[in-house]
Order: sequence, then structure tokens, then C-alpha cells
Amino acid sequence: MTAAAYLSLNPYQSLTAVIVILLVIIVLLAAALMYMHTRYKSPHQRDFRPSMDNAEVKRIEKALKRWVEARRYREQDLSREDIASELNTSKEFLNAYFNKVLQKDFNTWRTTLRVEDAKIILLEKRELPINLVGEMVGFSDRSNFHRQFTKIAGCSPKTWRDSSGRPA
Repeated sequence: MTAAAYLSLNPYQSLTAVIVILLVIIVLLAAALMYMHTRYKSPHQRDFRPSMDNAEVKRIEKALKRWVEARRYREQDLSREDIASELNTSKEFLNAYFNKVLQKDFNTWRTTLRVEDAKIILLEKRELPINLVGEMVGFSDRSNFHRQFTKIAGCSPKTWRDSSGRPA
């Protein structure tokens, strides 16, 4: 549309034309931003995998061993950042340790520790309700405990207890 054509429009048509043009510009800018976001990541968004030397690996292994012996995995509200700080390392190094050395992520590792602990408690303390055992080992949600236990142990907590740890 030429400038002369705009002058011949009534005020409502002019306003509508301006709004349409602004919407087209907004859509184009949004598309450009989405493209830029997927193509270029800031340093904080990049996948940071620090190199780990043997000394660092040994230090993290010892710290994790002490952490497991203290049964800190039972605590529900600990984030990876909290645990990394407790172990005197960074979240990035802790993640790199799990990915490179243990070849599993932190949550899978911690869930496995909790289930293995629950398996022992279920057999040693048969008088405890199953849901309480789940809470004791760090599961805040009953259904999540049952789901994770079944996934890792291959049977439900009740079946585990009833079969004395020898499910069919």
C-alpha cells in the first residue's frame, strides 16, 4: 500500500492497517528470536563437561562413599547443588563424575540406593508399614516409591517382603 492510499483510508481502516503491520513485525521478530535461541546458546546454557583428572575422581569417590555411609541419600530435599556443595565440588563436576565414571545420572543412582536400602529394611523390620519404609529411605510420595521399587527390584515392596527377598 502506498502512502497516498493510506491517506485515503478512514481512521479505522488506518488503525487496522497499522495493527496488522505491527502484528506481522511481532511474528517475524518472534520467529527470529526462536531461531537464534535454538542456534546460539549462552555460556550458561551450553553443555559444560569439565575434564576430570584421577585425583578429582578419587576425591569425589571418597566423599560420595562417606555421604552414602552417612545415609544422606535418605534426605528428600537435597538438590544436586546442595550435595555438590557438601562434597566440596561443583554441580558440573558431580554431574561429570556420574556421567563419565558411573555412566548413570545422579537421580537414578540415588533412587537405586534408596530402593536397595528399602529392600533390607522390608526384610529386617517386617512390623513397619511399607509406606513408612518408603518415607524412611527418602521417597516423599507413596506411589513413586512403589513404582521405583518395582522398576528396580522387579516386584512390588509387598511381594519382596512376602517372598523374603526371593520373588519368583
